[in-house]
Amino acid sequence: MFVPPPMEGTISLGIYDQTGKLVRVLHQAASADEFVAALDGFITHWDGLDDAGKPMPPGHYSASGYMVGDVAVKALDFNTLVGTGTTAAPAASPVPGASPQTSPGVEHIMWFEFPDGKPFVKRDRIHIGLVGNPLDRDRAGSVYLSVSLDANGRSWLQTAGGLPLKQIDPQPGMHWVEIGQSAPGGPLTVFQSTGDLSVQAFEITNIADMMAFDCGGFDFAGVGKW
Repeated sequence: MFVPPPMEGTISLGIYDQTGKLVRVLHQAASADEFVAALDGFITHWDGLDDAGKPMPPGHYSASGYMVGDVAVKALDFNTLVGTGTTAAPAASPVPGASPQTSPGVEHIMWFEFPDGKPFVKRDRIHIGLVGNPLDRDRAGSVYLSVSLDANGRSWLQTAGGLPLKQIDPQPGMHWVEIGQSAPGGPLTVFQSTGDLSVQAFEITNIADMMAFDCGGFDFAGVGKW
């Protein structure tokens, strides 16, 4: 499988079935060192298993992903946020293959205002325009983003389809994570918590510095039948 390297950054790559469902996270926030170098890109392999380690049936699959460039995550001083309130909400969905992290009835921040008076708007997914891919006639494309928790309770920025793109915080043990914006096109704001009264906030900037790539489709005959 060939992965083009049109920009510098980390690589997240997924395997999708013919319905477009993500069945395997092949690489997440990977460096070039995790691939075999080729003349015009990188080579990687899929073992035919899904994220649970089960063999996928024969059929038509595709591989695609994202190069993540200078997307920046920084912690916010929660004490600078004003107009805070609390209410109950469900935990976020985990990344593919992870165990759900839930905390029923947890009370957490659902709305607040920034010091400049702009409100935070919580979103299940956020539409972002991307950098054009020179190997695909400079088509920029776009992606819907969301957040999730992995099996260890670490927060990740991911596609709405479930492909992890960038780790938000390496701290494990989170019970919930949420994302939103104060205005369309602005930085993303993320809240997370271990489920107690401690809440952490992060800002994600340069979010458009990502590039989509498509490795194309292929027919899979089954495990051991390449």
